[in-house]
Amino acid sequence: MSLTIKDVAEKAGVSVTTVSRVLNNRGYISDKTRKKVMTTMDELNYTPNEMARSFLTNKTRFIALIVPTTENPFFGELTFHLEKELAKKGYNLFICNSLNDVDNEKKYLRLLQEKRVDGVIVGSHNINISEYQYFENKIVSIERELTAHIPIIQSDNYLGGKLATQELIDKGCQKIVCIRGDQQVTTPANDRAAAYKDVMKENNLVYSFKEVPFQFTDQKNVN
Repeated sequence: MSLTIKDVAEKAGVSVTTVSRVLNNRGYISDKTRKKVMTTMDELNYTPNEMARSFLTNKTRFIALIVPTTENPFFGELTFHLEKELAKKGYNLFICNSLNDVDNEKKYLRLLQEKRVDGVIVGSHNINISEYQYFENKIVSIERELTAHIPIIQSDNYLGGKLATQELIDKGCQKIVCIRGDQQVTTPANDRAAAYKDVMKENNLVYSFKEVPFQFTDQKNVN
């Protein structure tokens, strides 16, 4: 038979309301009482029913992240830091690798709505996904315009490419190659590449691109 907060309350000698406040970090609870409740939960090996709590608080404490793949060093590092910072706030990270597949991304969106996650961070680069127009969860995009009403966290990628190229020229470099991914994929890297090309032309230098498309693990195995 599974334990309930009533069992914890009886063992700790406090009310069920007090245990609930400790679990949900709501209302005033003295440090002494909080410690007493936490110690009792440890002694009873009590684990809160997260599903039941989510219905009561209307929060799941899950934030989803949709990216092309965490194999990509940029998204791998982004995932690491997001997970660390969210944990400090009491949230868990739900990671979704879309693999640049539109159908995968649509499936994830349906799943995330079913799971009632508290929010979604989107860093993938698939386009023309109409589901975002009707997505009900809180959502923010990284470097990608999903719809007119979804906020974007965005860098000035053109300026970044311009500054980087000009810095190399100022240091005496003349044969500068821009290594980029698949230019058919719409990413912020396109703006950086465009800036590189413009600066090279402005300085009467020959521009050159080396395209190195990123391959997912499955693609590497096939090849």
